[in-house]
Amino acid sequence: MQAFKLLALIVLAAFFTPAQLWAHEDEQPGTPGHEELGQVNFPISCDATAQKEFNRGVAILHSFYYPDAVRSFTKATELDPGCAMGYWGIAMSSWYPLWYPPSKEALMQGRTAVEHANSASKKTARERDYIAAIGMFYQDFEKLDHKSRALAYEKAMEQVYRRMAAAPARFAVERRHWSEAAALIPLPSGFPATLAVSHYARALGAAHSGAVDEAQKDVDKLVELRDALLQAKQDYWAKQVDIQRQTAELVRKRGFRAPRVTASQNVSRDPVD
Repeated sequence: MQAFKLLALIVLAAFFTPAQLWAHEDEQPGTPGHEELGQVNFPISCDATAQKEFNRGVAILHSFYYPDAVRSFTKATELDPGCAMGYWGIAMSSWYPLWYPPSKEALMQGRTAVEHANSASKKTARERDYIAAIGMFYQDFEKLDHKSRALAYEKAMEQVYRRMAAAPARFAVERRHWSEAAALIPLPSGFPATLAVSHYARALGAAHSGAVDEAQKDVDKLVELRDALLQAKQDYWAKQVDIQRQTAELVRKRGFRAPRVTASQNVSRDPVD
């Protein structure tokens, strides 16, 4: 579990977390339109011009041009002052967990950015989750040590990860888009009940698409995940996964149409510790 948490944090940090204080001033990506940056499409609820600049900021972060990434996120908020995720980018730019703890000045900058993000008018539920997560790192930094705040952020991001992992599966199953469900790629997860959601959707999708052998592979995976939960004494989640297994097995064997799944049923529930 701890190994997964560390890996997840490193992956998230590597893509989303810049460190303007350790980057060299000569690390510049060039002028807009002439940069050698990867293509990024991270949809946010901001104006089109701010969206474009936000995407550029994330691309710059991924290329490790940290000072310019800060400027890019700042420009996004200037183009659209209500763009909450622009402020999120600034907050993320004030912490660099792979290297060393931020200074007091950086902590103040990050907390101020979070405050602006919270008060901004444009943000979806997903964006609120991202903002709340980074907010945990800056909360009470005068009283709490760096490690405690980093762990609080990590725990918050785990919850975001769980919800994101279940969302594509729920979308495909609720709309009975079986080919999409069968094509889902399970995201690596240290939480068996979260991983089970993807395999449940894949099994239903494959069975409805006539790929019974592929469906059986995901049913077998559900058995494995159920047993892991039983071994971990998480009986409640083991029962939920077994219900998914039984449903998927029924559809696979007899070609029954799967019951309509709603947001209140098993496929959409997020595991909790």
